[in-house]
Amino acid sequence: MPFALKEAGFWSGCFLMLIVAATSDYTVRLLIRLGQQVKKKYYEQLVQSQFGRVGYLAVSAAMGIFAYGAMCAYLIGIGAW
Repeated sequence: MPFALKEAGFWSGCFLMLIVAATSDYTVRLLIRLGQQVKKKYYEQLVQSQFGRVGYLAVSAAMGIFAYGAMCAYLIGIGAW
């Protein structure tokens, strides 16, 4: 974040962070509203209700890959101590 803010400039960097924060808030609110409409409590179930089994498998694989990558980064970070 500091490097990105330095490269973008202080005011434009703050403006871009506000835009990203507002967009993230809006998309989370959309997900919550859709979950309430289709009465699904978990993200995987919500995706399955909209995209079927293929969507469920895709999002499950993506979440698994993300978790694996985070674990590897954590282990690399701990090894750097």
